[in-house]
Amino acid sequence: MDLRAELNVEALGVTWSPTWFLDGEMTLGLAERIREESTAQAIIVPSIAFVDDLTRWNLVVFLEKVPADTKKWTVKTESIGRLQWSDS
Repeated sequence: MDLRAELNVEALGVTWSPTWFLDGEMTLGLAERIREESTAQAIIVPSIAFVDDLTRWNLVVFLEKVPADTKKWTVKTESIGRLQWSDS
């Protein structure tokens, strides 16, 4: 489900604005609703880092809804590094 499109967002009962997705509590609830109440396997969401550029986006995949064998739903994968957190 593409949440960059105004029509899709408004169909979900959210009033459209260019920055509608900056409300973290609302977007989390919306994603949860889509995950639980629809057949969508993923959502495309605008990038908060590039608020004014809808060609920049993030893909949120609902892993429990896609085949366990990732080769069935990915075209290409590439390792670009390891993500690590530290407490310091």
